[in-house]
Amino acid sequence: MKSNLIARLKNEYDKLKKELDEKRFSLGEADSGKESRFPTQRVELESRIKYLEDKVYEIKQRIEETETLPHVFNDAVNIGSIVTIEYDNEEMTFLLVPLYGNYTDNVLSINSPLGKAILNRKVADDFETVLDGTNKMLKIVGIK
Repeated sequence: MKSNLIARLKNEYDKLKKELDEKRFSLGEADSGKESRFPTQRVELESRIKYLEDKVYEIKQRIEETETLPHVFNDAVNIGSIVTIEYDNEEMTFLLVPLYGNYTDNVLSINSPLGKAILNRKVADDFETVLDGTNKMLKIVGIK
């Protein structure tokens, strides 16, 4: 799970970095007078560059965070644990990280509501938490 996540993040990082480099080049072309741009186009380009810079930084932080996660195995959920939760008769598996969780990547931050709810719990623990504005019963079914 961890190595697949790192590979996906690195792929996303490479794509964003490439687009960022292209946008910066376009802005440089506009500044050198080689390419005429309307003021609104320049503002849009600068805005996109800022967005890409932020995303590249965030992805880089997520990669570094994930690479340095210790492989933890104990009987309680902790940072670095791979946790399987049962919810509405379905199982979901998450990697618990300190920051930069992403539900679509099955990465859960300890700062998220669900991350806070599962921290330090053990296999077979039933607990209630709020998901999507509704109280839900969940169960820890596995910790790796």
